Amino acid sequence: PEVQRLVPRLVGAIDRAVDLCGRTLDYVRSEQPALHETRISLRALLTDVADSLQASAHDGKGLQHIDVCVDSVALTADREQLYRVFMNLGINARQAGATTLRFETEPRHGCLAILVRDNGPGIAESVVTRLFQPFASGAINGSGLGLVIAREIVIAHGGKLTLATTGKDGTTFRIEFPGHRLRKAAS
Repeated sequence: PEVQRLVPRLVGAIDRAVDLCGRTLDYVRSEQPALHETRISLRALLTDVADSLQASAHDGKGLQHIDVCVDSVALTADREQLYRVFMNLGINARQAGATTLRFETEPRHGCLAILVRDNGPGIAESVVTRLFQPFASGAINGSGLGLVIAREIVIAHGGKLTLATTGKDGTTFRIEFPGHRLRKAAS
């Protein structure tokens, strides 16, 4: 029963890894990501991200608590690419030493803002100025492309990804999507 429960998640992870490799190569070739948009539930997407991040925790290290506190919103977007955006932010938080992560939404001037908050040590000031430049983020275990690719994906959706706050109590990234991509999801 345990294997039957885990197999779909493993197959999905393998499919995403193959897709990730292809999309990374597309980025290196400077191609704008192609969008395969459908109507998706933001809450379901972020719950999947949280489950994947917690399943990848090793020996109790890393993200121990993840909250998904988002409005019931349907979003017209490419689910796999947005999954990658939120996974990149979660992986970065884990690698920085955060133990908690929180996804939340806030209405903002006719658009939707999604906040991704962690309790890590914050981002060094020397890195903040070049945070979204390729290979310049000071990544320890990564390629230095995660935030760059995440930002490109959000821009391809007509949105924007910014660093909202960072300090000794944690870091918050804000992702904003224009109002025409949103509608209230059925309860």
